[in-house]
Amino acid sequence: MIDLYTFTTPNGRKASVMLEEIELPYNVHKIDITTQQQFTPEYIAINPKYYWITDGIRGFDQIH
Repeated sequence: MIDLYTFTTPNGRKASVMLEEIELPYNVHKIDITTQQQFTPEYIAINPKYYWITDGIRGFDQIH
């Protein structure tokens, strides 16, 4: 299962659109960048970037 860590920004939506288009099941985890949630220790432990996709084994870089 894919985990998508994102917020409702244009770049954040690109990843969810791609996952929908290829019909891959995924879980969405909202990272609220308006409250600086991307800088919490819990999120930085996953990845220090805003948008992050992982399949539980490996991570994929920020979607551009």
